Amino acid sequence: MNWKPIAYLGFALLILAHLLLLYAGNFLAGLSFDLAHWLLLMGGLFASAFLFIFPKGIISTIASMLTILGLVAIIGMAGMDMLLFSFGDNFEERDALLSHMRNSPSIWLPFFTIGPAFFYAGLATFSWNYIRSKPLFAILTIIGSLGMGFGQMISGNAAFILGGLILMGIGLVGMTRGKYEV
Repeated sequence: MNWKPIAYLGFALLILAHLLLLYAGNFLAGLSFDLAHWLLLMGGLFASAFLFIFPKGIISTIASMLTILGLVAIIGMAGMDMLLFSFGDNFEERDALLSHMRNSPSIWLPFFTIGPAFFYAGLATFSWNYIRSKPLFAILTIIGSLGMGFGQMISGNAAFILGGLILMGIGLVGMTRGKYEV
């Protein structure tokens, strides 16, 4: 089976989800379901098809474990965000639950702060397989992953997250087009 179209679709859905989260707040508030987090969930699941595209080896084994850990975190985060969305206009109760989650390191750290970063770090780790044969795309993937990490964990600036995601997407597509060469 050719997994590339599924993986590319998944990464495109991840970019679309982040675009909606960044710029479409009013549009999303008018919907009866949490479109952005559904796209994030589906994008993560489809993008996990990259696990079947990359060559096998020690680097890929480590990258696969990181990617799967991150995927579990993305699924958990999307589920909890959908729960928060379900409160609708009941801001008092939603804020109480959000405050509880933020004050619970066993929830906040693995599902909102550190966990999702494993998904992108895992995909970036795969790029070390291509550092000699496709260095530009491998470096784009690594820089994109670092930009996303900076945006999520340090600056809180969503533009870094989106920019990093786009760079990473370009790098992943460039690396996986054609045949793998050592």
